[in-house]
Amino acid sequence: MEKDTIHVVISASAGVAGVIIGLIAPWIKWKTEKGKIRLENQREFIRVMRQEIAKETFELNAFLETPHYSQLRTYISRRLRTQIELKTDRDVIVVVDGFGRGAGIQNFRNEMLDEISRLEKKWNLL
Repeated sequence: MEKDTIHVVISASAGVAGVIIGLIAPWIKWKTEKGKIRLENQREFIRVMRQEIAKETFELNAFLETPHYSQLRTYISRRLRTQIELKTDRDVIVVVDGFGRGAGIQNFRNEMLDEISRLEKKWNLL
């Protein structure tokens, strides 16, 4: 009798373990895939933002009207967002080689690129 009871308990335990593993394994796979997709999306977001902002001539006013800025807006600092959005005289920002950071009128371009780099570091994409 004892052998039969032990055999039943072992069989039941194996069945329960199989069900638990059958439920947990797909969840683990889903979490792993979700993380990979999130990282890919974050990398693509950073790439696109850099590409848009790093253009040789960057028109701030036009950029503020794009879906790209709507996405970036939620991540940039409140200080920079306020500076950008409250400026009344938004000009074309032209970056001229040789003048470095801060060249041009209202050069928010470099500050936005700095914010993107900060975000990249925060997301551990480096």
